[in-house]
Amino acid sequence: MIKADFLSTAWVVIPATGIGARLGASLPKQYLQVHHRTILEHTIGVFKSFGFKNILVILNKQDTIYQPQDNIDTCIGGEERYLSISLGLKYLAEKKIDENAWVLVHDAVRPCLNQQDLSKLIINVLDNNIIGGILGKPVSDTLKLNRNNIILNSVSRNNLWQALTPQMFKLGLLKKAYANIEKLSELDKKNITDDAYLVEKLGLNPKLVEADHPNPKLTYLQDIDYIKFLLEKNT
Repeated sequence: MIKADFLSTAWVVIPATGIGARLGASLPKQYLQVHHRTILEHTIGVFKSFGFKNILVILNKQDTIYQPQDNIDTCIGGEERYLSISLGLKYLAEKKIDENAWVLVHDAVRPCLNQQDLSKLIINVLDNNIIGGILGKPVSDTLKLNRNNIILNSVSRNNLWQALTPQMFKLGLLKKAYANIEKLSELDKKNITDDAYLVEKLGLNPKLVEADHPNPKLTYLQDIDYIKFLLEKNT
């Protein structure tokens, strides 16, 4: 059971600054329509129906599509995901949000997040009094190391997990992790693809919470049919 005080003080941060270059569509992928709603609307809806009171959507500065919604905060992001999250954290700091408030960062284009998995993540983090955690899945496919479409060797999948979102940490820790970026090497900066990576760079070890349901990210056009199927199944 998730307590009401958690839902009223925690923040959901949704970076939605992508332009959908890899998708090859005429619209940014978060604005593609599925079942009469945009992908972003489906994503926001997961958290609103769960009971979260505070949601921040981070927008591209050139965004002319987003339609303001009641009780949804917005701010402008940067050219990279980590720059957008940094600006989102700055926005929360300017609102004087308590640094002990929990923040759940979730990809705008993961609209199929199952509420049971969301609840599982929150309970695992809160009940175990840990620094934070993320949803993930053990890697099940065979992995190959590739160079120029030639297999160099197979990679053991033992102990390898696929990182999902949301990723849940306290605001103060996330601010510290993002402030630490300027101390990272250029190679490390190129590897910033999620929030947990930056927390790890502080020498901390977030918890992995196994997702029990599909939580795909819309990356390529062929992902659309699967996401449509899951959204229809979840409604």
